[in-house]
Amino acid sequence: MRARVGHTLLEVIIAMTIAAVILAALYEILYRARMSVDNSSSISQAQLDANELVSRIEDELRQAGSTSPDWSLSEAGDAITFNRCLGAEDGVVSWDVPWTITVQPGETDVSDGIDNNGNGLVDEMSLVVLDPSTSGVRETWAANVAPAGLVFLLNGKNLAINLTLEVAGAKPGAAPISVSASGAVSLRN
Repeated sequence: MRARVGHTLLEVIIAMTIAAVILAALYEILYRARMSVDNSSSISQAQLDANELVSRIEDELRQAGSTSPDWSLSEAGDAITFNRCLGAEDGVVSWDVPWTITVQPGETDVSDGIDNNGNGLVDEMSLVVLDPSTSGVRETWAANVAPAGLVFLLNGKNLAINLTLEVAGAKPGAAPISVSASGAVSLRN
């Protein structure tokens, strides 16, 4: 009897099938690892952004202090209006026009419960500074604020600030991930 020289077609097909299953499993593991890294990176960046934005709000409010002539919180606690102190000369304090820090619907997304701009976030808001002279936006500080994601709470002379940003989920259609930052300002007399 002769020795076999090769493999049968059935053996080759079985070997290729096993190799394909192993490669598909490896691909899935690598894909999930990459999604996890991308997701972690997005969350970390959003947390840094939220902390920086709260710091920026705190700095602006500290500069104004409680001596601001037009200091007020909105009834809902999602907006604060104040005047920034520009300095003093000969004992006279000079104030900037009123600033209002608030959230409003983003330019590319309307409040309708749908992701209109395809970024994975539903009805995200923008953190803005309003210009009282034009009733428009003076500056946009962030574009991925969660609905109801900015809250100011006044307790005596302490003003607490809570900000929530959203990050799109790792996979299309996944629920957004929220990150929050908090801060506080002690208002001076």
